[in-house]
Amino acid sequence: MLNKVSVIIPFYRNKEWLMEAIESVRMQTFKEFEIIIVNDGSEEQITDLEEKNKDIKFFKIGNSGPGRARNYGIKHASGDYIAFLDSDDLWTPEKLFVQVKYMEANDLAWSHSNYIRFWNNNEGIKKVNCKMEGDIIPRMFITCPIATPCVMIRRSVLKDHPDVQFAEDTRIGEDSYFWFKIAELYPLGFIDGYLTKVRIRNNNAAFQGYLQLMARANNYDRIKNGSRYFKNRFDHKLVWLGFLTCKFFYQFVGFLGKKFKINSALREKVSLALYAFPYFYLKIISKKIR
Repeated sequence: MLNKVSVIIPFYRNKEWLMEAIESVRMQTFKEFEIIIVNDGSEEQITDLEEKNKDIKFFKIGNSGPGRARNYGIKHASGDYIAFLDSDDLWTPEKLFVQVKYMEANDLAWSHSNYIRFWNNNEGIKKVNCKMEGDIIPRMFITCPIATPCVMIRRSVLKDHPDVQFAEDTRIGEDSYFWFKIAELYPLGFIDGYLTKVRIRNNNAAFQGYLQLMARANNYDRIKNGSRYFKNRFDHKLVWLGFLTCKFFYQFVGFLGKKFKINSALREKVSLALYAFPYFYLKIISKKIR
């Protein structure tokens, strides 16, 4: 039997959360799927899960980060569509049904939806509206609300464009690189529904100032040399200034760390204070850049 959707789940830690993620896939009203779990060099023992779930494809690679794990899963996928689920997140039961139907009805290469943030007790704390659709470049440089567990892509797109992959040389922003590569080729579809639940953890990158500075600093060269993506030079310079500020602040925090050997907690406090300016600056100009 052919599987219409290949569900790729990278795993590194917390077996209990992985079991919950698997169960949320099994509870889908849409049943034409395969589950691919890529063990990213975890030290946790999950052989019992492999024994109990013979229908799931389990792979293990050396610890390399979620980007390489997802790319590895893509290579072993057989579905018409590929959907990504992080091992600590969950899907609502209708997620695959709604998204496959939407993509087929609109002949889309890729799509995403809104999501709900939740704590470990499975209680939702905030609905996150991720509306972004169509040609998302250059706006995605400034703000990119696309959450990986919300995304579905036609596998034929990735076969036709083998260079469209998750970045493997970084563990922060590896998904944004992927979105950028595919957004150069295809418009993004958007489902105005809450189909995914993203778990809130202490180490969520979205809530860490240092990691946000790092991600924008790493993308500085792409912005600096990306004037062709903007409608005019002025818009390009506005965005370039925001990323230049992030790169400067990131380097400054690194200098403080080396000079005064500040601990990670103090580094994060300094980073959050510095990140406040470029964050609000980019948020303001995002209303102008389209």
